Amino acid sequence: MFWNKYFIPSFVVMLIVVAFHWLGSLQDFYFTTEWYDFPMHFMGGVWVALCTLWVLSTQYGAPLVRFLTIRNLLVFVFVFGALWEVLELVLRFTSIDSVGYVWDTTHDLIMDVLGAGLVSWIYKKNI
Repeated sequence: MFWNKYFIPSFVVMLIVVAFHWLGSLQDFYFTTEWYDFPMHFMGGVWVALCTLWVLSTQYGAPLVRFLTIRNLLVFVFVFGALWEVLELVLRFTSIDSVGYVWDTTHDLIMDVLGAGLVSWIYKKNI
């Protein structure tokens, strides 16, 4: 039912993201290492894209497969990333008034889409 070729890669990437997020939070890398957030967003984009492919490859996602295009996958990851940025605001992890907020958010969304772009490129090569 849920086992298909996208499940294991999605699960492995999720474990990597969780492990590095845990490490980054424990060691305060998000605050002490300026670039730490960038690969996290890249891998987050990879995970969301893989997870989307996984869900669409199940019997429950099968009716939505007709909407699966590279563009739609990238747009979905972008919207997911934007909602993640809103969540960070709501949970007060960041503030619009923070210095560099616009640049950081823009860069985060770019990294999300680049991660999804990598998955999209690999997906296109394999179909």
